[in-house]
Amino acid sequence: MTNTKREKLTGCVPHQEDVANKIVGRDAYIERLKNGETVVFGEPGNSMDPIIKHRQKCVYAPVGDPGLLERGQVVFCKVGPFHYTHMIKQIRHESGEWMFLICRRDGRENGWTPLSNVYGRVIEVLPTSVTQKQIDVILRDYNAHLPQAAANVSEKPSALLKREKAKKSSGRGRKL
Repeated sequence: MTNTKREKLTGCVPHQEDVANKIVGRDAYIERLKNGETVVFGEPGNSMDPIIKHRQKCVYAPVGDPGLLERGQVVFCKVGPFHYTHMIKQIRHESGEWMFLICRRDGRENGWTPLSNVYGRVIEVLPTSVTQKQIDVILRDYNAHLPQAAANVSEKPSALLKREKAKKSSGRGRKL
């Protein structure tokens, strides 16, 4: 199956290094979040409508510190055997472990999950009209602190400054 067919079926575009390592789709995004990278992808379903629509692209940042998470925040996590982009309804600390109650937008609960199963937090919901080229620029901006991302930047500093000014004036999406 080619990347374009996989993209159409799953809505996930595998990262080039992930394809070489045979990690694709949701597993690739989880690995990249665990490695401290910011990722962009769209989850299927309408459980978060009107905040996030079906397959609407979102920017997910790695979690790491439980202090970054709070009630009402939208996260990408695993509850039981299922993966969700849902909200945190409650937080508790028991037996030395942080636990999060995950729910849909309407309040229906999915269950409790530990911090180790909370992979990323939604930091921006992108407009439905976003292009892959725009997503690449967004990811490059968010992942600029990573050595491999900085090595791949081929634009001249003046082009980066022009893009930053244009981005500030246009406002590309909703920040969460």
